[in-house]
Amino acid sequence: MSASLLRLSASRSVVSSANRSFSGISSARAAHKEFSLPRDIPLQAPLAEDKISQIGNGLRLITHETFGPTSSLTLAVPAGSRYEKDQPGIASFLKNFAFRNTKTQSPLKIIRECELRGVQLSTNLCRSLLTFNAEFLRDDLAFVTELFSDVLYNTKFNHWELKSVSSAVADEITGLHQCPTTLALETARKAAFRNGIGNSFVAPVGVKYSIDQIKSFASKNAVVGPRSALVGVGVNHAELSELSELHFSAASGSSSPVAASKYYGAEQRVASAAGNAFFYGFQGAAHQTKDFAVLEVLRAFLGEIRVGPHGPGASLLARQKPKAYLKTYNLGHEDAGLFGVLSTSKNTADISESIKKSLAVLQEISKGMHSEELIRAVNQAKFASLSNLETREGRIQHMTKQVFSQSLSDIASLIDSVSFDEIVGVVKRMGQSTPTVVAVGDTHTLPYIDTLI
Repeated sequence: MSASLLRLSASRSVVSSANRSFSGISSARAAHKEFSLPRDIPLQAPLAEDKISQIGNGLRLITHETFGPTSSLTLAVPAGSRYEKDQPGIASFLKNFAFRNTKTQSPLKIIRECELRGVQLSTNLCRSLLTFNAEFLRDDLAFVTELFSDVLYNTKFNHWELKSVSSAVADEITGLHQCPTTLALETARKAAFRNGIGNSFVAPVGVKYSIDQIKSFASKNAVVGPRSALVGVGVNHAELSELSELHFSAASGSSSPVAASKYYGAEQRVASAAGNAFFYGFQGAAHQTKDFAVLEVLRAFLGEIRVGPHGPGASLLARQKPKAYLKTYNLGHEDAGLFGVLSTSKNTADISESIKKSLAVLQEISKGMHSEELIRAVNQAKFASLSNLETREGRIQHMTKQVFSQSLSDIASLIDSVSFDEIVGVVKRMGQSTPTVVAVGDTHTLPYIDTLI
């Protein structure tokens, strides 16, 4: 071997020992250049690890360690729409105040610093939780944790920022009313539960709040404690624990008590020029419970009408050949849920026909028919659950739901144990509950309850 080749070989050896690559092929054949990984990444990454713990004030730490070069962190606090009580929509205002002026930083400084580091920020509001989210390079965990602490403890709520916050809330309201499907689902929750988890994550039209009202809501609900959590993917649990003790050890208040959800059921009709949507549902189950897993299998039993080159699909709903689009929903929340079928079409007569066919299928299942579909439905439900965990966003959403439980539940195992008798039992119980019916669009021609039963 020539001297030049020997030098080249030695050079490659030094590079391989100094840098680590996530490529499955050799570094010489890799399509990308090698890069230096963060200090706590091993040369050979072990299996992912799930850990859950608490710090002194009750803040829960939930991590899924992937040993990758990038991370996600979510701070979840109990300031969701179910806590709004007599102030509907105020949680939406609080969400839009995130990452603005704090006592130590301006929004320009926050955004500029995040841009320089490659940090991506967002906020999200659901029924139970307000979340602050960040995606970043692994070595920036300390920066993101400190930023979340600053936003939680030190947001100033300046009165001159209220105009832009109100504008953002108004845009969300407009977006909701331009989507008949989302509007129908939000109205269905309101009809089913009235308050609490029935409160929409989008503010009502024309609602206004003062700075003092928003600050008061934040002080009572945007707090760290037993009902809050730091949820991380690609995060070292021990390091997050140390940083949490440093930045979140101070109690920021006690969250408001939450009333247990009660299912009522009702019929609501909303006139809209955006399109037609019709939802017919029943009392469901809280997420991460066995009944929720049974309903997940039932959702796969019924399925939806798929639009594609291979036809409408093989689900029970697709075999009915309805003229309108149909999709089954299993909406599980902290302590209650809603299960139903939603239909959309330009033609309201097609919607009526399609909903009747879906109710006929439910009636057949309650009589013990279609048991041969169990294996297909279980596998499809399990695939949907597991494939959702393959994405970082899906993993974060799944782990955030564990804020109110003591361990990381395995919904796939619950789905695997579902029997056909359990499905029949759930369908029979649903038939005994008051239905939740929502018509959005041309309310003059969309069906009523008594025309469907």
